[in-house]
Amino acid sequence: MQEVSWGLVLKEKSVLYACSVCGLHYTDRETAEECYAWCSAHSSCRLSVARKSVEAKRAMGKK
Repeated sequence: MQEVSWGLVLKEKSVLYACSVCGLHYTDRETAEECYAWCSAHSSCRLSVARKSVEAKRAMGKK
């Protein structure tokens, strides 16, 4: 996302990969697959992987 000076938000076209177990989204397939493998095996999210999610980055104010 890009914020312009008058407050509008323009969305860039991008592909996101989602973990089908927890629903978190990632910009790369490998991390989404790592998340899926952990979530499937442990019925929980692994913090070191989840912090790379789009949702976590938004919560921390990162792009």
